[in-house]
Amino acid sequence: ITATNLKIKPEVSTLLKSVADDVYFIQVKYIGSIEGKDYLLGGASGTAFLLNNGRLVTARHCISERYDPDLSWNMQHIQACGGTFRKEVTLYTPAGKSFSISDKSFVTDERYDIEMPYTKVDKNGEELGTYQIKLAYPSNNAKAEQMIFGTDWAYANIGRTGKIVANENLSKNLTAGTTVHVLGFPKALGVNDGDKLIESIYNSMTVSRNGLNEANCIMVSSGIDHGNSGGPVFAMVGNRLEVIGIVSRGDFKSDHYNHLVPICNLR
Repeated sequence: ITATNLKIKPEVSTLLKSVADDVYFIQVKYIGSIEGKDYLLGGASGTAFLLNNGRLVTARHCISERYDPDLSWNMQHIQACGGTFRKEVTLYTPAGKSFSISDKSFVTDERYDIEMPYTKVDKNGEELGTYQIKLAYPSNNAKAEQMIFGTDWAYANIGRTGKIVANENLSKNLTAGTTVHVLGFPKALGVNDGDKLIESIYNSMTVSRNGLNEANCIMVSSGIDHGNSGGPVFAMVGNRLEVIGIVSRGDFKSDHYNHLVPICNLR
């Protein structure tokens, strides 16, 4: 082998630099307002990323109250009291810039959302009332119960494009043992409030089964911490990293996120 025909793959660390600028920290605040006074009802943070087609992608559970019955109840209660409810979605870039977008900008899959009565109970066991709320939970249907995991995605078009390339075909055809690479903000690590610069944290794991599971998700061999939610999962394709999935959630028996939503699930 001569130096002219020897092809050396670039290091993963080098390739990560080419996509890291399009990995954002996302913060969501749920705010109720009554008689001009605001009340913080809850909040969440996670990760988002910008594709070269202009889609800003994250996990739906990062930007939706429908995964939290108490928060959904609070929203209904505020409105029943004559108030209003809003979400503030803010993105922070590695360059230290921030911008806000409307939560209504996001495209999501609500096919399995259900409306149900929910009674909130205080710490003393007293019932505070019952409201009809919508949750991103499946109905009493075995197929829907599995498919709900595969719908944990959301995207918005924000008028700008990134450099991250999605590989939809590979995302549903990965083989067990394939190494995948994650960038994100586990438990908000990498976010520096001092100078407003952020740097996503790297992790890697291996695909644990061929193709997609019965929940239409990619399974990986180890869990991923909270805060990575919504972040990009890359596979090596030739000499570049291409996104194949979104960090989603764990199953009902796991405290770690080991389900990845394949990028092909986006509609």
